Amino acid sequence: MGPPNNLKERLEACEAAISERVELKSRQQDLLAVAVLLSSLQPTGQDAIEEFLRSRKMLDLMESPLLKDWLSEAEARGKAEGKAEEGQRMLARLLSRQFGPLPQAVASSLQAIAAPERLEELVDAALEATSLEDFQQNL
Repeated sequence: MGPPNNLKERLEACEAAISERVELKSRQQDLLAVAVLLSSLQPTGQDAIEEFLRSRKMLDLMESPLLKDWLSEAEARGKAEGKAEEGQRMLARLLSRQFGPLPQAVASSLQAIAAPERLEELVDAALEATSLEDFQQNL
């Protein structure tokens, strides 16, 4: 018969195979969570995934320890990225208010910095700098 052609059918087949072969409920949840997450890599699969999850009332899936770990890690990464972006924006604003419009090279260098600690160091350097060139020595 071959594999199902559409994503929803593949997820249903995966769910059936997992239920048939794996006894432990938490392990079933983990495996189905992996299947759903891997399916989400397909650029056009979002609607099928959402339909699959809604049709199953997949609240059990949210109890998957593996999925909980992934979601908490993703949330932490998102928060860290948001803090870094805010730090980059504030540092660029501080520098442009002190020294005028920033050259593209400086703006690009600031956008490449993700570590909040490094951004804090650069804020201190910006406050102490007497010119943009002086600041760039710390960049």
